[in-house]
Amino acid sequence: MAQTFGAIPDKDLRDDLGDALTQSADEFKALLDTNHVWDFEKATSRDVYRDLQAIQFQRQEKRTMMNLSRIQMFFDGMDGLQDVLDELEPSRASSIMAYVWGPMRFLLKVTTVNDKAFDQILEVYQRLGHNIPPLEEYKQFFAGSLDARRCLLHLYRDVLEFHRLAYKLFSLRRT
Repeated sequence: MAQTFGAIPDKDLRDDLGDALTQSADEFKALLDTNHVWDFEKATSRDVYRDLQAIQFQRQEKRTMMNLSRIQMFFDGMDGLQDVLDELEPSRASSIMAYVWGPMRFLLKVTTVNDKAFDQILEVYQRLGHNIPPLEEYKQFFAGSLDARRCLLHLYRDVLEFHRLAYKLFSLRRT
């Protein structure tokens, strides 16, 4: 079968998206402080949503409201990714996505005490969210195309890379 022009084989994908995503999650997990591993690996989108509600309530009480809706597009994009992965990798989707939700919870909680840092994290999530298409609308496309699944892998890895850098930065203060 001829290779599509410009398509570079991703040796990590090996026709198995779940293995490649799990490997990426495991590499991220290896960077975590042992105190955070359990919190991260059990995290869900509902946890992030509850945290956002609590942060909004606290900020309302202190009269230091921020536009938390900026995070919505990223949140929706990651929910879409989880929805696609639930179909493609039903037994692994939750554990893979935990390494999106866990770091997100950590970053929101750690930065909420500093208005500038919190604003910057919201800004980054907003920018990331603007670049994520409605993935759940393309489930059949992802199921039928190795190149499309490769895009999901790269999206996931990009999010993990942001979380890795931000985690390293913001976990320095806590040690």
